Amino acid sequence: MYAVPGQHDLQNHRLKDLKRTAFWTMVEAGKIVYLPPGEPVQCSTNPPVCLYGFPWGTPPRPLKHPHSLTLEVAVVHAYVWTKHTGHPGAAPEHRLKRYAKALTGYDAAVFGDNHTPFLAAVKTALGESVSVLNHGAFVPRTMSERHHVPHAGLLHADGTLERAPLRAEGDRWLEADADNKEGGGAGLEAFVDELQNLAACAADFEGALRRCLDAPGVPGPVRDAALAALEKARGKR
Repeated sequence: MYAVPGQHDLQNHRLKDLKRTAFWTMVEAGKIVYLPPGEPVQCSTNPPVCLYGFPWGTPPRPLKHPHSLTLEVAVVHAYVWTKHTGHPGAAPEHRLKRYAKALTGYDAAVFGDNHTPFLAAVKTALGESVSVLNHGAFVPRTMSERHHVPHAGLLHADGTLERAPLRAEGDRWLEADADNKEGGGAGLEAFVDELQNLAACAADFEGALRRCLDAPGVPGPVRDAALAALEKARGKR
């Protein structure tokens, strides 16, 4: 897998600390091929594909010498939006059309950061059309994304991109659902009931934690470490 890190893959959002991250562990394990900023990485495909990575904090830049026999793709982690896919107050400089100059010379561009997916095209400074895919979230995380279907992108030999839906019919939302008890709502209701019980007996955090540690199945080392942390915190009061 070829990839660039986003801000949440980086310690303190700093690319210079990349080798101190889980992302880099995956690189060292041979599971990810890192795309260094702006450097070409050739893929063994037919037709040949060359990837140019632009990690978080690295603005994409135009391709000065595009090759007519190679599909050249910019892989960018940056926020980009179109008319109906930007959040309220999205910065104008992050609108897709503002990337026209930066994407000059590429056949296609793939963006990440904006969780709202879109497939579009942008006219570059040379008047050429570049296919642009912002694939959006792979895992819906909020209620506003509950109807979102995760997609991957397919790159065609002519340089165009296509969205391909990923199978997600087995996903379940954790919510109370009177018609479908398999949705996980029962577990959430039990959790809320427990919180209400804690409020009723006026238990503080320490008391609640001690009761949890006394429950069957809690490993001894975990219990000892938690109790030691409590005692240490109490000594600092």
